[in-house]
Amino acid sequence: MKNTILILLLFMGINTTIFSQKKYAVLIAIQPAQTEIGTINTKHAQCWIETFLMWEKLQKQGYAPQNIHVLFNKGTDYQSPSIADRYKPDIGIIISDAAATKANIINLFESLKNDLSNKAKPSKTDTLFIWSYEKFNANNNYSIPLLNGNINMKEFSKFTNALPAYKILNVNNKHH
Repeated sequence: MKNTILILLLFMGINTTIFSQKKYAVLIAIQPAQTEIGTINTKHAQCWIETFLMWEKLQKQGYAPQNIHVLFNKGTDYQSPSIADRYKPDIGIIISDAAATKANIINLFESLKNDLSNKAKPSKTDTLFIWSYEKFNANNNYSIPLLNGNINMKEFSKFTNALPAYKILNVNNKHH
């Protein structure tokens, strides 16, 4: 009887841990500068397409839309009549939460850390997926480009390490 109760309690504990795990994601992307006035820059559109596809993929992997935080360019979804409907969210859905700036990164991670936005605070059983469209390597000093400069990985890790969640860092390495 004791063994049955012990196994039942163990199963309940594992079950609670599995089902209480939450998934959070932070996507950071800026569009490369448009080089020709009045033309569609393919790098510009590609930045949006990759961000949109990652946002979509995360939802298919069980990330709730409200737990996917997108810091994209100037804070608005990419708009172009030439972009295929495949890469547009459904009508009424906006995926960009804020501009890709250092201040917004600080605010987002402080919000997650301090539970300021009424979202459940990440815990050690939760997953935090972090994705950036680009990173640059200058003398082995990796940084993520932002609208108002760059944030180096050492500084960025101060924000991510403050959260107790298990972290997955997925940063594209583009060379310009």
